[in-house]
Amino acid sequence: MVMSRRSVWLIVFGLLAMQAALALAEEATRIAPGDMFAEMALGSAEAAMHNRAESLAAWQSAPAAAEKMEPDAQPSWVPDIERQIAANQGGAGR
Repeated sequence: MVMSRRSVWLIVFGLLAMQAALALAEEATRIAPGDMFAEMALGSAEAAMHNRAESLAAWQSAPAAAEKMEPDAQPSWVPDIERQIAANQGGAGR
């Protein structure tokens, strides 16, 4: 299969964007340790880079942060966090 120059650039650009997203998410967790949204962003960015163990670790940190939220807000976030943990544990990645 021959790829066009445009296809190659799209792949390179996509990889660079994922690397930038990962760097930003890592910085967010340094700036706001224990922040649920930072942990979720890091989990998603690690998953996009196929770093399953790192993604799982970030997602597993998110429930503790969710528990600090107002009780009414928790049902909006906890199910998604639990789905992401299960996906990263079971081999069915995002």
